[in-house]
Amino acid sequence: MNAATQPQGSVAIVGAGPGAPDLLTLRAHRRIREAQVLIWADSLVSPAVAALAPADCARISTCSLTLEAVMEVMLERVRAGKRVVRLHDGDPCLYGALHEQICRLAEAGVAVEVVPGVSAYQATAAALGQSLTIPGAVQTIVLTRAAGRTGT
Repeated sequence: MNAATQPQGSVAIVGAGPGAPDLLTLRAHRRIREAQVLIWADSLVSPAVAALAPADCARISTCSLTLEAVMEVMLERVRAGKRVVRLHDGDPCLYGALHEQICRLAEAGVAVEVVPGVSAYQATAAALGQSLTIPGAVQTIVLTRAAGRTGT
């Protein structure tokens, strides 16, 4: 099969939310259930969320892979015509190397769907029964993180 007739799969970068399967967005739940390949950080994402993928879905752990290695696996599988879900903890738009992944996929001519997730800060506020903003008192939310393997 030449490149012009080679099947093209799809890539969805999906937020797994704060860990509880019932806190996934409906779209996230749907994408996980449709996945043929699940690429996930098993050290960060709840196994209960990953278990929503079909039994015959290939599951690839990223805990020992570099971002470049993750991208190679993702591109290999999408070029093979597979529906790939890159499952991030929380919301992939926060601290999830989203920009790097989208740029690399765009360079390879692969479109990507980003499915937001419920962030842990939202789930924490809900669990505490507290508002994050209070008229006349707090109108700004600042999100930050401590330095780790990835530069801040």
